[in-house]
Amino acid sequence: RLVVAASDVYKRQERTRRIFLAHRIEQMTYKEIERLYGLSERQINYQLQTAKEQLRMALKDYAPLLTLWTVLH
Repeated sequence: RLVVAASDVYKRQERTRRIFLAHRIEQMTYKEIERLYGLSERQINYQLQTAKEQLRMALKDYAPLLTLWTVLH
């Protein structure tokens, strides 16, 4: 059961990553993502919010350095 649960989490994280990249990097609209993944606008919004929160947590230790770099350049 643990393997199945871990696999499910990985799949959800992968989908979240793909949706984030499609919207932010490939500049796809919600409608395009909706058609591609078969999700509602609300689900897409949730996935994007989840991805942003994961990114924020991953980069939290680098925030002071980024702020300093921004000020100096």
